[in-house]
Amino acid sequence: MTSVFGRSVRILSVLRSTYCRQGKMSVHQIAETGYLKGAHYNANRPSYSEEAVDLITGTVSGIQTRDTVTYDVLELGAGTGLFTKRINQKLPKTSRYLATEPSAGFLPVLQKSCPDVETRQCAADSIPLSDSAVKAVICAQSFHWFPYSHVLDEIRRVMVDGGKLILIWNKKDWSVPWISEIQSYISKEDDTRPVHNVGGYLAWREVFQDYTGFKDAKYIQLPGVEFKGNQDFVVDHMSSISVMAGLSDERARQALGDIRAILQKHPETKDNDLIQIPFTTEVYIYTCHKTGGMEELKEKGGHYDANRPTYTKETIDLIAREITQVENIENTKGIQYDVLELGAGTGIFTRKIFEKLPEGTRYLATEPSDAFLQTLKGMSPNLDAKNCAADSIPLPDNSVKAVLCAQCFHWFSTTAALDEMRRVLVDQGKLVLVWNMRDVSVPWVKQIEGLVAKAAGQGADKLPTTFHWRKVMQGYSGFRNEAHQRKEGTPLQGTVEAILKYYSTFSMICALEEQEQRQTLADIRDILDQNVAGKDIGKYPFNTEIYTYICNKS
Repeated sequence: MTSVFGRSVRILSVLRSTYCRQGKMSVHQIAETGYLKGAHYNANRPSYSEEAVDLITGTVSGIQTRDTVTYDVLELGAGTGLFTKRINQKLPKTSRYLATEPSAGFLPVLQKSCPDVETRQCAADSIPLSDSAVKAVICAQSFHWFPYSHVLDEIRRVMVDGGKLILIWNKKDWSVPWISEIQSYISKEDDTRPVHNVGGYLAWREVFQDYTGFKDAKYIQLPGVEFKGNQDFVVDHMSSISVMAGLSDERARQALGDIRAILQKHPETKDNDLIQIPFTTEVYIYTCHKTGGMEELKEKGGHYDANRPTYTKETIDLIAREITQVENIENTKGIQYDVLELGAGTGIFTRKIFEKLPEGTRYLATEPSDAFLQTLKGMSPNLDAKNCAADSIPLPDNSVKAVLCAQCFHWFSTTAALDEMRRVLVDQGKLVLVWNMRDVSVPWVKQIEGLVAKAAGQGADKLPTTFHWRKVMQGYSGFRNEAHQRKEGTPLQGTVEAILKYYSTFSMICALEEQEQRQTLADIRDILDQNVAGKDIGKYPFNTEIYTYICNKS
């Protein structure tokens, strides 16, 4: 990775350890201190062009739903109301608009700037609205402060199916030399400050890579508003940036003096009374997806549990040895759990491994789906189980000896999730990844895999058989010493009906429209009829693949 990309990873790592430490989001410290001066921010930030506002109002007006909604538009992180005021003036008078803002410093300015708009103080992960209450959610100049899967869960919860999530930023042109130099200077004050764009790398977009609840992403780039003035104007604008606004008075005076010196040394800004700060406006539009896929599948936790293969005794014995033999741990005082399982699902693996571990093992099973978690708890009532995503684990630093991911890591194989796992693991702790992997060396299995990949569409690289997840591990220095072991997979009855039921639990097949879903399963049945029906294949060909990594914190 380049230094720019490394900085972005560090941003995500620090945010997840300080901003979402207990799985509950609060206002980031930089934003909380830097955004106390709402009026100053409001006076020194660019507004939004007519073209951008028309695009967004047209998008909102085009949303069709049969649901009865409480609000047409919910704005998160509305700040001082720069965007709110512009968009609300353009929407029909009958539109119901709710602007929310977590900062106590911004909220009064927002309320004064937009007296006709309903406002509330809340964070993006705790929206005080019922399910399916909103047609559109807008984040203007704000989503990079809260790019987490549990926030997307909350946004999706309050949105109607087919609603629009609209993200918008005014972006400075980094290619302009004097802007680049000032940006580099500001970054030295705090390089963990969340930003929309780091040298072309959009760190916030990582959360969407593995999130199936929003689809059909559209990107539109528009000219920004004209924003120009003398050197005082530019310095005032730079002083409104969160990290600058959070400096002490003495350090701020020094920093702003240094920025003024940068302006004086560049020919296009030296003694210029009409300095143009070049902006473009970037808009990202996502469609909320609530039908099919994991949503439908997770509502059928029992169906999933009944039709997925389990694990052999040999495999469970091996994994139990791996996670109980964690060595070279220097400090054990802060350890709360011996084992943390992420994405435990309905507990197929959990039940097997928990029975095998020594009595007294402290085991925490986590699962982001309420329906799956309910099945898990129903079948393992004595197990400690919590609802959480892999990138927002509600545990302190260095509190876990081993992390387990069985049949799930391909869903969240991002540096953000790895940062969070590494945070809660002790140094030299273990990360163990397990899959019942379909043996695609068998021709008819490979043929069906092609149908599954087709159903997955752009998400096909997330199938475990593509090993996309392994590329993420190979590029991440926080875990080392990969050890790979292969064991014979557990038997799955080798009949057409049993194998067809197994494929019917696949999220990418459940995500298809009903007619396409039926056709895909019919195509799979045709392949099975040709290769399995009336033949003694014994079992479906599985291998169990186990990958073990050592957490490196030195």
